[in-house]
Amino acid sequence: MTNAAEMIAAGMLLLLFHPFVDRQGSGPVTLSSLLAVLYLAVFGGIIVYSAYMYLLRHVSSALATSYAYVNPVVAVGLGLGLGGEHLSILGLLALIVILVGAGCILLKHQSEPVHKWVKRQ
Repeated sequence: MTNAAEMIAAGMLLLLFHPFVDRQGSGPVTLSSLLAVLYLAVFGGIIVYSAYMYLLRHVSSALATSYAYVNPVVAVGLGLGLGGEHLSILGLLALIVILVGAGCILLKHQSEPVHKWVKRQ
């Protein structure tokens, strides 16, 4: 319930301050842009955040927060596959750094017994 209250409060504040923000380059609101915002709100906000909170309760915090290293890789993959985007050399180097960071976290945890990953309840 706390998570929902935080999201609702943040949404209300964004609606309140929206008229005062300079929106240079904004185009018209279309059906596809509304659907994109709805998708981000449902999947990027509610479902992913709930899954993250579940993980925090059931695995170590280092392992639960490793999603932050994986999300950019998934986003780039979706952009390349579905959005027709192109990957620059700098973007490729950034992905390598992200994957090495995620690998370091997983290797550290791999050396520990699995039962230490799961928090005792």
